[in-house]
Amino acid sequence: MLLRNIARFVAVVWAGWWAVFGLLSGLGEGADVWGVVLHTLVPGGIFLLIAAIAWRWEFIGGSLLVFVGLATFQYYPFASSLPGALTLSLPPIVAGFLLLWDRIRPHRPSTPPRHTG
Repeated sequence: MLLRNIARFVAVVWAGWWAVFGLLSGLGEGADVWGVVLHTLVPGGIFLLIAAIAWRWEFIGGSLLVFVGLATFQYYPFASSLPGALTLSLPPIVAGFLLLWDRIRPHRPSTPPRHTG
């Protein structure tokens, strides 16, 4: 459960960061309303959607997070720099692997079973 909560936290903070970055970037560029919305939704809104999927369906969302993290290395030149890797690529990869690991590892019951008789 701790791994799952850490992964959720990392995914939501990562996605929220990019949504706020897109919003402020659109405003800073003096874009019209639709330009600001577009800056906010791509990639921030998409990342928030993936984080929400990961929150609800850990295996699918964890797989998507790992895929998106790896894809950013390929398609965003910024991701090849240390700041880019730390803010764009590594957080979803880490969150995705934590969700997947939490899903496949055996869980212990939180309380011992009661014996009747």
